[in-house]
Amino acid sequence: MKIETHFHTAQVSPCSQVRAEEGIRLYHKEGFQAVVVTDHFSADVLGRDGEWSKKIDHFLEGYQAACREGAKLGVRVYFGMEIRFVQNMNDYLVYGVTPQFLYDHPWIYMESIEAFSEISRKADLCLVQAHPMRRYCEPVAASLLDGYEGYNGNPRHDSRNASARRLAKECGLIWTSGSDFHQVEDLGRGGVLMDDLPRDEKDLADRIKEGKFTCYYAQED
Repeated sequence: MKIETHFHTAQVSPCSQVRAEEGIRLYHKEGFQAVVVTDHFSADVLGRDGEWSKKIDHFLEGYQAACREGAKLGVRVYFGMEIRFVQNMNDYLVYGVTPQFLYDHPWIYMESIEAFSEISRKADLCLVQAHPMRRYCEPVAASLLDGYEGYNGNPRHDSRNASARRLAKECGLIWTSGSDFHQVEDLGRGGVLMDDLPRDEKDLADRIKEGKFTCYYAQED
Protein backbone atom coordinates (compact mmCIF):
# COMPACT_ATOMS: atom_id res chain seq x y z
CA MET A 1 0.00 0.00 0.00
CA LYS A 2 1.39 3.38 -1.05
CA ILE A 3 0.73 6.20 1.44
CA GLU A 4 1.47 9.91 1.04
CA THR A 5 2.68 11.29 4.38
CA HIS A 6 3.02 15.03 3.62
CA PHE A 7 0.06 16.64 1.82
CA HIS A 8 -1.28 20.21 1.90
CA THR A 9 -4.61 21.61 0.76
CA ALA A 10 -5.44 25.01 -0.69
CA GLN A 11 -8.40 25.24 1.70
CA VAL A 12 -6.05 25.66 4.67
CA SER A 13 -2.39 26.01 3.70
CA PRO A 14 -1.83 29.42 2.04
CA CYS A 15 1.18 28.09 0.12
CA SER A 16 -0.81 25.26 -1.50
CA GLN A 17 -2.23 25.68 -4.99
CA VAL A 18 -4.33 22.50 -5.14
CA ARG A 19 -7.65 22.02 -3.40
CA ALA A 20 -8.11 18.86 -1.38
CA GLU A 21 -10.60 17.27 -3.77
CA GLU A 22 -8.32 17.66 -6.79
CA GLY A 23 -5.32 16.45 -4.80
CA ILE A 24 -7.09 13.25 -3.82
CA ARG A 25 -8.17 12.66 -7.42
CA LEU A 26 -4.58 13.09 -8.56
CA TYR A 27 -3.27 10.67 -5.95
CA HIS A 28 -5.91 8.13 -6.89
CA LYS A 29 -4.79 8.27 -10.52
CA GLU A 30 -1.17 7.99 -9.37
CA GLY A 31 -1.92 4.68 -7.64
CA PHE A 32 -1.79 5.75 -4.01
CA GLN A 33 -4.12 3.98 -1.59
CA ALA A 34 -3.94 6.57 1.20
CA VAL A 35 -3.02 10.17 1.97
CA VAL A 36 -2.22 11.87 5.27
CA VAL A 37 -3.44 15.47 5.23
CA THR A 38 -0.79 17.55 7.01
CA ASP A 39 -1.89 21.15 6.55
CA HIS A 40 0.17 23.94 8.10
CA PHE A 41 -0.79 24.59 11.71
CA SER A 42 0.79 27.75 13.07
CA ALA A 43 0.27 31.31 14.22
CA ASP A 44 1.15 32.49 10.71
CA VAL A 45 -1.74 30.48 9.26
CA LEU A 46 -4.36 30.65 12.01
CA GLY A 47 -3.41 33.74 13.99
CA ARG A 48 -2.67 34.56 17.62
CA ASP A 49 -6.11 35.55 18.87
CA GLY A 50 -9.77 34.88 18.28
CA GLU A 51 -12.07 31.95 19.02
CA TRP A 52 -10.03 28.75 19.07
CA SER A 53 -12.86 26.40 18.12
CA LYS A 54 -13.56 28.40 14.96
CA LYS A 55 -9.88 28.22 14.02
CA ILE A 56 -9.97 24.44 14.31
CA ASP A 57 -13.21 24.30 12.34
CA HIS A 58 -11.40 26.10 9.54
CA PHE A 59 -8.29 23.95 9.90
CA LEU A 60 -10.41 20.83 9.34
CA GLU A 61 -11.86 22.05 6.04
CA GLY A 62 -9.13 20.59 3.85
CA TYR A 63 -9.11 17.27 5.68
CA GLN A 64 -12.89 16.95 5.55
CA ALA A 65 -12.99 17.72 1.82
CA ALA A 66 -10.25 15.14 1.26
CA CYS A 67 -12.25 12.57 3.23
CA ARG A 68 -15.35 13.15 1.13
CA GLU A 69 -13.45 12.77 -2.13
CA GLY A 70 -11.49 9.81 -0.80
CA ALA A 71 -14.70 8.01 0.13
CA LYS A 72 -15.88 8.31 -3.48
CA LEU A 73 -12.65 6.97 -4.94
CA GLY A 74 -11.56 4.41 -2.35
CA VAL A 75 -8.59 6.46 -1.12
CA ARG A 76 -8.12 6.33 2.65
CA VAL A 77 -7.51 9.73 4.23
CA TYR A 78 -5.78 10.17 7.59
CA PHE A 79 -5.65 13.30 9.73
CA GLY A 80 -2.31 14.89 10.57
CA MET A 81 -0.67 18.29 10.71
CA GLU A 82 2.55 20.18 10.11
CA ILE A 83 2.99 22.35 13.18
CA ARG A 84 5.32 25.33 13.56
CA PHE A 85 5.97 26.97 16.90
CA VAL A 86 6.60 30.66 17.41
CA GLN A 87 10.21 30.14 18.55
CA ASN A 88 11.68 29.57 15.05
CA MET A 89 11.00 28.40 11.48
CA ASN A 90 11.16 24.66 12.16
CA ASP A 91 8.26 22.47 11.05
CA TYR A 92 7.12 19.17 12.54
CA LEU A 93 4.88 16.49 11.05
CA VAL A 94 2.52 15.00 13.61
CA TYR A 95 0.85 11.62 13.10
CA GLY A 96 -1.75 10.05 15.37
CA VAL A 97 -3.30 13.42 16.17
CA THR A 98 -7.09 13.80 16.02
CA PRO A 99 -9.38 16.80 15.56
CA GLN A 100 -10.52 16.45 19.17
CA PHE A 101 -6.91 16.72 20.36
CA LEU A 102 -6.69 20.13 18.68
CA TYR A 103 -9.96 21.35 20.15
CA ASP A 104 -8.71 20.24 23.57
CA HIS A 105 -5.31 22.01 23.30
CA PRO A 106 -5.96 25.69 22.57
CA TRP A 107 -3.06 27.74 21.24
CA ILE A 108 -0.78 24.74 21.25
CA TYR A 109 1.36 26.21 18.46
CA MET A 110 2.27 29.02 20.85
CA GLU A 111 4.15 26.43 22.91
CA SER A 112 7.78 25.36 22.34
CA ILE A 113 8.96 22.14 20.74
CA GLU A 114 10.17 21.05 24.16
CA ALA A 115 6.72 21.48 25.69
CA PHE A 116 4.97 19.90 22.71
CA SER A 117 7.32 16.91 22.74
CA GLU A 118 6.20 16.11 26.26
CA ILE A 119 2.55 16.49 25.28
CA SER A 120 3.15 14.29 22.24
CA ARG A 121 4.66 11.52 24.36
CA LYS A 122 1.75 11.58 26.79
CA ALA A 123 -0.77 11.47 23.93
CA ASP A 124 1.17 8.69 22.15
CA LEU A 125 1.59 10.73 18.98
CA CYS A 126 4.39 10.43 16.42
CA LEU A 127 6.55 13.55 16.03
CA VAL A 128 8.82 13.89 12.98
CA GLN A 129 10.84 16.99 12.16
CA ALA A 130 10.06 17.97 8.58
CA HIS A 131 12.91 18.74 6.18
CA PRO A 132 15.35 19.33 9.08
CA MET A 133 18.32 20.29 6.90
CA ARG A 134 16.76 23.10 4.89
CA ARG A 135 18.64 26.38 5.09
CA TYR A 136 16.19 28.09 7.44
CA CYS A 137 15.68 25.04 9.68
CA GLU A 138 17.64 23.86 12.68
CA PRO A 139 17.66 20.16 13.59
CA VAL A 140 16.46 19.67 17.14
CA ALA A 141 17.67 17.09 19.65
CA ALA A 142 16.73 13.54 18.81
CA SER A 143 15.40 13.10 22.34
CA LEU A 144 12.49 15.38 21.44
CA LEU A 145 11.46 13.43 18.35
CA ASP A 146 10.41 10.08 16.96
CA GLY A 147 12.15 10.71 13.66
CA TYR A 148 13.30 13.05 10.90
CA GLU A 149 11.90 13.46 7.40
CA GLY A 150 14.74 11.96 5.38
CA TYR A 151 13.21 12.57 1.99
CA ASN A 152 11.16 15.65 1.15
CA GLY A 153 10.04 15.77 -2.47
CA ASN A 154 9.32 19.48 -2.79
CA PRO A 155 11.33 20.50 -5.91
CA ARG A 156 11.30 24.22 -5.04
CA HIS A 157 13.42 23.76 -1.90
CA ASP A 158 16.84 22.28 -1.30
CA SER A 159 15.95 19.96 1.57
CA ARG A 160 19.40 18.34 1.60
CA ASN A 161 17.75 14.97 1.97
CA ALA A 162 20.93 12.90 2.08
CA SER A 163 22.11 14.96 5.03
CA ALA A 164 18.74 14.49 6.74
CA ARG A 165 19.01 10.72 6.35
CA ARG A 166 22.53 10.73 7.74
CA LEU A 167 21.29 12.71 10.70
CA ALA A 168 18.54 10.17 11.39
CA LYS A 169 21.01 7.29 11.15
CA GLU A 170 23.52 8.98 13.45
CA CYS A 171 20.77 9.66 16.01
CA GLY A 172 19.28 6.18 15.77
CA LEU A 173 15.87 7.47 14.67
CA ILE A 174 13.55 6.43 11.88
CA TRP A 175 13.28 8.59 8.79
CA THR A 176 10.24 9.14 6.64
CA SER A 177 9.58 10.13 3.04
CA GLY A 178 6.90 12.48 1.74
CA SER A 179 6.11 14.57 -1.31
CA ASP A 180 5.38 17.82 0.56
CA PHE A 181 2.52 18.22 -1.90
CA HIS A 182 1.60 21.84 -2.66
CA GLN A 183 1.45 21.88 -6.46
CA VAL A 184 0.67 19.35 -9.18
CA GLU A 185 4.37 18.94 -9.95
CA ASP A 186 4.89 17.57 -6.41
CA LEU A 187 2.55 14.63 -6.99
CA GLY A 188 3.77 11.29 -5.69
CA ARG A 189 7.39 12.24 -5.29
CA GLY A 190 7.58 10.61 -1.85
CA GLY A 191 5.67 8.42 0.56
CA VAL A 192 5.81 5.18 2.49
CA LEU A 193 4.87 1.61 1.64
CA MET A 194 3.05 -0.66 4.10
CA ASP A 195 1.75 -4.20 3.78
CA ASP A 196 -1.79 -3.02 4.50
CA LEU A 197 -3.48 0.20 5.46
CA PRO A 198 -3.42 1.29 9.11
CA ARG A 199 -6.76 0.95 10.90
CA ASP A 200 -6.77 4.56 12.07
CA GLU A 201 -4.51 7.49 12.94
CA LYS A 202 -3.13 5.81 16.06
CA ASP A 203 -2.23 2.66 14.15
CA LEU A 204 -0.52 4.82 11.52
CA ALA A 205 1.51 6.63 14.19
CA ASP A 206 2.47 3.38 15.91
CA ARG A 207 3.67 1.80 12.65
CA ILE A 208 5.78 4.83 11.80
CA LYS A 209 7.35 4.94 15.27
CA GLU A 210 8.10 1.22 15.06
CA GLY A 211 9.58 1.50 11.57
CA LYS A 212 6.99 -0.81 10.03
CA PHE A 213 7.19 0.76 6.59
CA THR A 214 9.48 1.19 3.62
CA CYS A 215 10.30 4.64 2.31
CA TYR A 216 9.35 5.39 -1.28
CA TYR A 217 10.62 8.23 -3.42
CA ALA A 218 10.20 8.69 -7.14
CA GLN A 219 13.61 10.23 -7.70
CA GLU A 220 16.61 11.21 -5.60
CA ASP A 221 17.75 14.79 -5.51
